[in-house]
Order: sequence, then C-alpha cells, then structure tokens
Amino acid sequence: MTQEDQDAIIGRTLRELRDTRERLAKLKAKASEFGDSFSTVAHHLRNEPQFLRLDGESTDERFVKPSDAFRNQYSEAQQHIPKKSDLDINSVVALVAEVRQCLIEEERLGKSLAAMGYKDLSL
Repeated sequence: MTQEDQDAIIGRTLRELRDTRERLAKLKAKASEFGDSFSTVAHHLRNEPQFLRLDGESTDERFVKPSDAFRNQYSEAQQHIPKKSDLDINSVVALVAEVRQCLIEEERLGKSLAAMGYKDLSL
C-alpha cells in the first residue's frame, strides 16, 4: 500500500470519526431534552401533580399556578412544558441504543486509526 493510499484511508477514517462524534453530540443533546421533560414531569408528580401540564393540552384555570400564568405572559422560553412525544419511553430506548452504537463506532474508528499509527484523535 502506497503512502497516498494510507493517507486516503486515514482521511476517510478521520472524517467518519468526526461525523460519528457530531452525531453523538446531537443524540446527547436530544437525550438532555428528554431528561428535561422527564425531570419536569417527575417534579410535578412528586410535589404538585395537579399542576402538571403538557404542551397543547387545555387546563382548567384552577390548576394553573399563578406564577405559571405570569411566566406564560412574559417569558414562555424560560419554562419547560413537555409534550407527550417528549415522554415516549420507546423513543428514549431507541435513543439510548443509538448512543451506544455511536460510542462503539467511535471506539472502533479510534482503534483503527491507532493501528495505522495515527495518534491525534482530538479532531
């Protein structure tokens, strides 16, 4: 194998590693969103289940905290109102499986690069 061939293989492998890491970062961000949703639901279920609201659901005014009504008017972005789709455990299970696959792929690519003598995997 010529040096050019080896350089091309290293280049492709580095690109795959970069893409895998970018995909992993996006998956972890999605996992964090799921975590925020589940955390919000857990807090309400533990402390004040009557005030649990999901996005898009109408709620009797008696079950809207006065502080929530104030926040709704002035800073909707500061509060996290989960959607039902944010609470789908099957989506969470699939996401975890995909994260694990990315980690396995990242490890495989790192070992492959190390075997070719490439040391800097910081990308």
